[in-house]
Amino acid sequence: MKKKIIIFGSLGIALLLGLIAVKILLPSRDEYNFKKEYEEYNGKWLVTGERYHDVEIDTHNRADYIDMSDANEILENGTGLLYIGMKTDYNSRFLVEPLVAAVKKADLSEFSYVDVLGIREQYTVENGKLVPIIEEKNDDYDKLLELLGDYLEEYVYRDAKGTDYETGTVRLEIPLIVGVRKGTIVGVIKSEDIMSSNGLPLEDSVIEKKVSDLIDSVKGIDNSGVCEEEC
Repeated sequence: MKKKIIIFGSLGIALLLGLIAVKILLPSRDEYNFKKEYEEYNGKWLVTGERYHDVEIDTHNRADYIDMSDANEILENGTGLLYIGMKTDYNSRFLVEPLVAAVKKADLSEFSYVDVLGIREQYTVENGKLVPIIEEKNDDYDKLLELLGDYLEEYVYRDAKGTDYETGTVRLEIPLIVGVRKGTIVGVIKSEDIMSSNGLPLEDSVIEKKVSDLIDSVKGIDNSGVCEEEC
């Protein structure tokens, strides 16, 4: 009987270790979806005639999908790194690889991803007049705009001919990375922060450094590399 117990105990430990190994080796569902969704647009073209930027996302990318309600909770009371963007946004695609690299280098357990595909206000022009296609009335979206208000500007719609139209509304800008520490925004990285003066994206290493600096602020690490308190 004792021998059987030892055998079964050993099998149980082996099974447990196997499950742990599988969990370590396999990506989470969110990590898998994040990689799949961004990479599926490699080689495709925008309606403007521009080619989507090809990306190669790490399998273990630390992405954690959250909704706007969860994002608001982090902004009001939490600590973390929020990435707001979408797979079909031209500039978002230049940000994701440096973002993942910086998160892994800093050994953050995750970054929170808010996918805004189809939830922001959309416009078109008919007979020279601006016409809304999607008018967002979601309370969580309105709350998110309120909490990020200091970092947002009035949205100006530009049509295919390059004509600008004032919308009179504030719109959630993407891509946007928001660093939050104990319910306080400690910094943001906006689309303009990853682009050079000639309109081209900065080098990945430069963008990664910007994200790393923001992560330090989230952790409470000052410019000298010293933690202000627990990190």
